[in-house]
Amino acid sequence: AMELELAASEVGRGAAVRQALVDWGSRDRVRAVLAGPSGADLTAVRALAGRGWFDLPSAAGQSLTLLALAMEEVGRHPMPGPWQAGLIQGASVLAALGHPRLAAGAARGEPWTIWCGDGADVLARRDGQGWRLTGWVPVVADAGLAVRLLVPAAMQSGTTPSVFVLAAHGGGVSIEPVSTVGDDRAATVRLDEVEASWLGDDQRALSNALDMALVAQCAELVGVSAAALGIAVAYVNERQQWGRPIGTFQAIQHGAADRYLDVEAMRWAMLDAAGHGDSGRPLGLVASMAKVVCAEGALRVTAWAQQVHGGEGFYADQDPGLFYRRARAL
Repeated sequence: AMELELAASEVGRGAAVRQALVDWGSRDRVRAVLAGPSGADLTAVRALAGRGWFDLPSAAGQSLTLLALAMEEVGRHPMPGPWQAGLIQGASVLAALGHPRLAAGAARGEPWTIWCGDGADVLARRDGQGWRLTGWVPVVADAGLAVRLLVPAAMQSGTTPSVFVLAAHGGGVSIEPVSTVGDDRAATVRLDEVEASWLGDDQRALSNALDMALVAQCAELVGVSAAALGIAVAYVNERQQWGRPIGTFQAIQHGAADRYLDVEAMRWAMLDAAGHGDSGRPLGLVASMAKVVCAEGALRVTAWAQQVHGGEGFYADQDPGLFYRRARAL
């Protein structure tokens, strides 16, 4: 009975998120928002998150599978916003370190809390009752949208880092834009004696939380790839060459079949990892396996979708390029 109830919830969740994203706007609107001053529609992202669709698995009635299915729809209909670095990773870190109220707010976009974990080279020193951070994080997705930043920093060089929170636009913080293929408004974050608050250092809980966030990122890659494949298959069934659709040529058919297998392998790897998380089993290995399958598969699928469109597939105002760039960023 519980399995049937979860299955019904999964179908309803995916359909509801998909419809809300379709109602928000077309891919032309996605490109217009990406080209705008902030590169994101924060009001729309907050409105969707406020419905609880992207709450963390620790929330009542939520599961990692449900979160993954919601993020798969975000991949299909890529509304610009700090989904991964903010709603998922930022909230997951806060929850793992024992701050449920802050985590619940972050998961719903109140305020925008961005995780700066990858490649951080930051040292923390005591300053009275507080802490000061100095160092840099080379690439932080959506850093320019942050109200506050979550930064891992070591107490001494070479030691295991703790996590600190600081105001994104406070004194000593420099956010320098970095040009990326994914249009994800990444930036280098530099810190010079920045006042910060200590949040915790439970490495095991933090690792598990980031594994769950990784599964959600895999789910978004599944959605990106499924959308790109659908666009490409529709195109090859319409594009005429030598008096027939190019989709009737064997080379195109073989490519489409291979890429379909990629998408299915990605989806099952992602769902297997989500199921591990929901059953309470360790996520480390299966999350890493899903990451490899989804990251490599997404690049194959989106690159093939561009290729079958010919030169048109590489234009910035065409859909294949939109999904290829998103796959690269993820």
